[in-house]
Amino acid sequence: MPLTPLPEDNTARLFVNYTHGTNEHEIQFRLLSPFTQSDLVGFVSNWINNNKSLWGTDVNFHSADWAAAGSSVRNPVSWTPIVGTGTPPTFNTRFSRSGSFVGRSPDGRKVRLFIYGWVYAEDATYRIYGSEDALLQDAIDDLNALTSRVGTISGSAPIFKPYINMRNNAYWQTELRS
Repeated sequence: MPLTPLPEDNTARLFVNYTHGTNEHEIQFRLLSPFTQSDLVGFVSNWINNNKSLWGTDVNFHSADWAAAGSSVRNPVSWTPIVGTGTPPTFNTRFSRSGSFVGRSPDGRKVRLFIYGWVYAEDATYRIYGSEDALLQDAIDDLNALTSRVGTISGSAPIFKPYINMRNNAYWQTELRS
């Protein structure tokens, strides 16, 4: 049975803005109640900072914006920039390549966090398990610890899978050709 669509602004959201090389990206995190904006900013900032070795030195999580539930208006929030500390891979397609954490909540809602700038080389299976890399497993464990605070579009808490999916993004492939 299909899930009923929910409005994009169903929950409060934190948008973390970052660059990978010169390309601008953002990651969206959704707030679960009873937590506040400052709680979510602190949780997410700590998660990124604790796992910054997973992203290359050409990744800079430089700012964040907040949108309240029911609103499409974003306002800047206080954010301390965090730069990746890992060694970036040298393959040519790295700027079009993202990795995604995948989770699902008990009500069936899926959540994905797509992030560019991973330190991982190209992988034939397009999937990297936490069991293959202790630092990745720590990031997945930390993300699952956040699920009592970070949620899905329905406001429920997801459980993240024990892997990341790697993929090349067609938009960025086209952009990088020009």
